[in-house]
Amino acid sequence: MSDKLLSETVQQLSLEYFADEDRLFLKTGFSDETEYSIWLTRRTVKSIWFQLKELDELDQSLNHVPDEVTIKREVSPIETLNQAAIKRPELEAYKNRVSRLLHPVLASSCEVKEVDLKFTSLEFVAKDDHVLRIVLNDELKKMILKLLDQGLKEASWNIGAHHAHIMVSNQNIRPLLH
Repeated sequence: MSDKLLSETVQQLSLEYFADEDRLFLKTGFSDETEYSIWLTRRTVKSIWFQLKELDELDQSLNHVPDEVTIKREVSPIETLNQAAIKRPELEAYKNRVSRLLHPVLASSCEVKEVDLKFTSLEFVAKDDHVLRIVLNDELKKMILKLLDQGLKEASWNIGAHHAHIMVSNQNIRPLLH
């Protein structure tokens, strides 16, 4: 199954929080009109978040362009689709997609992997050896990070992803001795 996923292009992503489950629900739509649905726990999201942030920071340092240089680029079709998915997770195209599994699965682990030194992929592994492999390009990586960020806010999960503010009191506090 995972080999087939490598040959298909991700066309659509949506992420939704379910309070009853205290989980995020990720739907991935592929170019062959199929979809893969997977539940993400707080632990899995934390792992994904930090792996993708590390990869993004590494990519940014390798592709750093001086501030004086301005690059004009056109918006790609996948970026337009991704922006729409953020605004409306349940797009019409999902209605016509066929699920690759009978039921959504629960991700037991996830990992960012380098495959054959050619490309990077995000792999979710579920029980019964179900694997969702998403080949990452820069746009898709940023899209997933943006969706996860919104999901974290909606779920009110604190995974240490955002910097906490330290408040210092101006009152003198006596030390407590035991």
